[in-house]
This record gives sequence, structure tokens and C-alpha cells, in this order.
Amino acid sequence: MNPKNQNQLSTNSKKLQNFETVQNIKLFYYGGIALVAIGIGIWIFFYLRNPNFSKPRIANNPEDEYSDNSTMPPDVGLPTPSNPQTDNNNSGIGTQPSPGQKPSTPPPSSAPTTPAPSGIPDGVSVALDSIERNGIKNNPYVAMDTSSVPDGTTVHLDRSTWVAHGDSGSISGTINIMGQSYNGSLLLAPTNGKWMVTGYSMD
Repeated sequence: MNPKNQNQLSTNSKKLQNFETVQNIKLFYYGGIALVAIGIGIWIFFYLRNPNFSKPRIANNPEDEYSDNSTMPPDVGLPTPSNPQTDNNNSGIGTQPSPGQKPSTPPPSSAPTTPAPSGIPDGVSVALDSIERNGIKNNPYVAMDTSSVPDGTTVHLDRSTWVAHGDSGSISGTINIMGQSYNGSLLLAPTNGKWMVTGYSMD
């Protein structure tokens, strides 16, 4: 074969190989682009079908700002509006306060009181609590001159010893005077519209 023809054939073979290489590169390049586009299309399709997907809201539109109940912030400090028909049917349940109105609460007691046993009038319990808490000297529930009673004198009364005597009554206990304890009793009777100590005895 002629050497010139051999060189020409060799050149043509190289050109053919280069062409095939370029075609293969283009095939991979465009194939890769097609796969990426298909993948993005599939992702967008499933993303739009997701029930949790929500369109962005316009912040300047107050009507659409909280149109979705799932994103609405909870009410803080606003009581539930009451329904008079349902409230009246619930035994022991009153009408709920209207929005912005604080529920009424009973005022706290000014001072704790000792539960009185059965048979002791409420006014007597108030007087006994005051005497035990504040002492007997200058006590507003003592209808006697207590100016000579030493400061710091304390009284502890046994409410189970209460005995009624018609419109009056007596109760026993201990009186601590200057570090010494004495057994004694107090006589109480209604005076000036309230129960007061009107006499006493000491053993």
C-alpha cells in the first residue's frame, strides 16, 4: 500500500476517534442535564402534593395573616366566653367572666381562726382567737380593766371545755404570767353587741 494512503487512513481514524469521543462527552453531558431536570420535576411534584405545604402569606394583609388555624397563636389572658344556657345547666358552675374582666375572688381572711367545736357561738370563737393571738391585756374583747396585767401574758384555751350558761358561757385553759403557768377559766357574755370576757378565775 502506498505510504501516503496509509498516513491519510491513519489521520481519518484519529479524526473518527476524536469525533466519537466528543459525541460521547456530549451524550453524557446532555444526559446528566436531563436526569437533573427530571429529578427536580419529580421533587417539585411531590413537594406540591405535600399537605403540609403552605403558600407564603403577604405580611401586609391583616386578613390573611392568621387565616390558617394551625398557625394562629393561642389567646393569652382571655377567658372563654360563657354560654348562659349551658352554664345554667351545669350544677355548681356560675357564669364565666366576660373577656377582660378579672374573675372575682373572695377576700382573704384577715387572720386564721381555729375551727370551733359544735356548740360554741361564732362570736365566742372570734373573741377566743383574739385573746390567744393578742393576749388579754388591752384586748377589745375583754370588758375589764387589764392595765395591771403584766406585759407578755399569754392565754391558751381548751375549746372542748366550753360550757354554756344561758346567755353566757365559760371556758377553761392556762394563763402564762411572767413564766409561770396557771389553770383558770374565762367567763364570756354578750356585751355591746359582741361576746366579751366579763370575768375570770385562777387556781
